Amino acid sequence: MGVRDLPTGPDQPAAAGPAHYIEQWTDGILREIMVLLLDACRKALETRQPRLTVDLLHQAWRDIKRAKVVNFLDHLRAQEGVGHA
Repeated sequence: MGVRDLPTGPDQPAAAGPAHYIEQWTDGILREIMVLLLDACRKALETRQPRLTVDLLHQAWRDIKRAKVVNFLDHLRAQEGVGHA
């Protein structure tokens, strides 16, 4: 998980590794990193995968961001006195 750049073939630039994406998505905020890792680990266990992958991390991050938007919209609706639809 701590690999920032993945080696590629000779004369090719290195590919971004898991650490690069984790830092990019979370802005290096420890709380965000932990939420991401916990959710990705849960997804890996549920699907019986032997390890975390960049794809699992990306899926977990998309789900986290989607949940935050939904929760924020519900919060705004509650402040305005509008019930959940």
